[in-house]
Amino acid sequence: MQYRIGIKALILLLLASLCACSFQKKPSSPSGRTDVVETDDRNKRDDNKTDNSNTDTTKSDESTDGPSRSNQVIQSRRGAVAVLPFRTGSGNEKDLGRGLSARLMARLQQKNQFQIVERLDLESLESELLVGQSGLVDGDSAAKIGRLVGARYLVLGEWSDALNGQGKASYRLVVAETGRLIGSGIALGTEEQVLRRFEESLSRQLAIYQSLENPDSPYSILLQLNKEDHLYRLGETVEISFQIKKHRPQAPGQVYVQLYAIDSDGVMTMIYPNRFSGIKPVNVGQEYSFPAKEDPFEWKLVPPTGTETIQAFVTTEPVDPFNATGKMDDGFVQVSTRGNFPETFSGIVTVLKEEEGWSADTITFEIQQ
Repeated sequence: MQYRIGIKALILLLLASLCACSFQKKPSSPSGRTDVVETDDRNKRDDNKTDNSNTDTTKSDESTDGPSRSNQVIQSRRGAVAVLPFRTGSGNEKDLGRGLSARLMARLQQKNQFQIVERLDLESLESELLVGQSGLVDGDSAAKIGRLVGARYLVLGEWSDALNGQGKASYRLVVAETGRLIGSGIALGTEEQVLRRFEESLSRQLAIYQSLENPDSPYSILLQLNKEDHLYRLGETVEISFQIKKHRPQAPGQVYVQLYAIDSDGVMTMIYPNRFSGIKPVNVGQEYSFPAKEDPFEWKLVPPTGTETIQAFVTTEPVDPFNATGKMDDGFVQVSTRGNFPETFSGIVTVLKEEEGWSADTITFEIQQ
């Protein structure tokens, strides 16, 4: 039995023991996205792991490297964005890489939305850029670059020449403290076309991420994918683990979590809680996963390719900004088709602010052929 839901790159593989479940097609679901098919078995995982992952985001700026002058710079420029020189196909094209980053930086500056680090000491960054632009940025490398340039967000770009004066380019937006990927983009065209597309997508991703910051929250959310480089190919299986940390002893030890999957078209679907998990609190400090080991489905990637985002929220009481929980019995609920627009998240924050201790975080991944 097949059932279409609104996550572009998700296949739910039902266990044979549950194949008698009755799934009805959602009238509101977009066509051509995801199917549910029967399966016989799936690998089991331990959902109760309590060891910390390498992507621990609970370290504050103050604890990254002691009370150093670099950390003081980060504190004073907490939301600053640094666009590092683009990596190019040849070592002889440094001027091209620096020129692309400067032009993108100027575009972002003109929007007057973000604090842009305008002057970069490229000589002192040379060795770190080789690591940072290699595609995989670990927490230590990203934190060091962030301290050197005085930025919280790093934009790592890459350009390769194509035919007829065009090029293929990509960027990765990471949080300097952790190296965690929170945004990305790919474009094909002339330099001007690529930079215009990057300006638009970067502006949206930064605006959304910054709008969801709540520095007064006693909680933080650790999100981790089952592939460290966040790069997946069609047919591979995705798993995401999440863990809530608290930074104030008096904060409640149980909270509520919501996870939303947002595809490259902006289709936003609530994947947790769901009909299998139910609405119940999770324990602070305990690691959970989606899908859970007892869930009768897997998350398997299907066409099309592109950037996918997982948005997480934590609150001390259940919240339902889209009135979606009442529809969970019909499947995974599509809540919006504008999940990549800041305006959607402004409405969510309005609801979240009713909960004093709310927190939010984001993680993205790329689907390739």
